[in-house]
Amino acid sequence: MGRFDGRVAVVTGAGSGVGRAVARRLVSDGAKVACLDIAKDGLDETIAELGSAAHAYIANVTDADALVELASQVQRDLGSVEIVNTCAGIGRFDRSNEIDPKDWQRLIDVNLSGTFFTIRAFLPQMIEAK
Repeated sequence: MGRFDGRVAVVTGAGSGVGRAVARRLVSDGAKVACLDIAKDGLDETIAELGSAAHAYIANVTDADALVELASQVQRDLGSVEIVNTCAGIGRFDRSNEIDPKDWQRLIDVNLSGTFFTIRAFLPQMIEAK
């Protein structure tokens, strides 16, 4: 019996790296996992590795409205979400005085706003599930 048997989880950035590792762990602990990523190829690899407990959803975490719609789709497909892990993120290695303001804004959009928008979209389900 897994610690997350019968629970539904969402993992952003599940197409690679930490997101894939988190999805892998949740599946191994019994959860059904909605794997979200903007990169279809990486997401396909994750789903192929994790099997039927993992479900792929192409998602842009910077699109708040689309995430709300996706939250409804995930609930229809898998049930109410109880766990959200936001791993989607991007990085840059520019000096602060050299980074282009557009690149800085993209970092903020994905890493900060993307986390907020994802949690905001799935929070009603988590509250309902207690």
